[in-house]
Amino acid sequence: MKKINFNNKLFKIFSWVIFFMYLLLLIKVIILKYPIKAIIEAIEQTNIENFKRRILYSNFIPMKTIFYYLISEDNIKISKLNIGANIIAFIPLGFILPFLIERLKKLSKIFIIAFIISLIFELIQLITGIGVFDVDDLILNVLGAILGFGIYNMIKSLIIRKLN
Repeated sequence: MKKINFNNKLFKIFSWVIFFMYLLLLIKVIILKYPIKAIIEAIEQTNIENFKRRILYSNFIPMKTIFYYLISEDNIKISKLNIGANIIAFIPLGFILPFLIERLKKLSKIFIIAFIISLIFELIQLITGIGVFDVDDLILNVLGAILGFGIYNMIKSLIIRKLN
């Protein structure tokens, strides 16, 4: 069986292209999910009063939204979709980054990067009004990246076992 070379230049270029496409998709799904007209209006209406209002509607209490979704009998489908989508959206981050950057083959580094990227998205939503800040989204996004890292490690182990 031919050995797979993850350091191959073509593989690296392909992986970076996939990663940037993934980031663009994340931006589209999280930040640009509304029609462009609504996004422009939200940004134009950004002022201190609207910012204060957005802070009031934000969730800064960890697990509050998650517990609400888990115990709520209203809109069970939407609740599961919200939780699942936040996790699934960040699985590729934890899976692809270790292939791309040698230093990111540690869970702690994936955790930090996922946290920072997710926090940036949540802060953009808070500041611009394009979406709502929710600390639980941050938790679920990081959980997704951790799952992605676990998948990366499982696949790596399978490949190593198969090659030996």
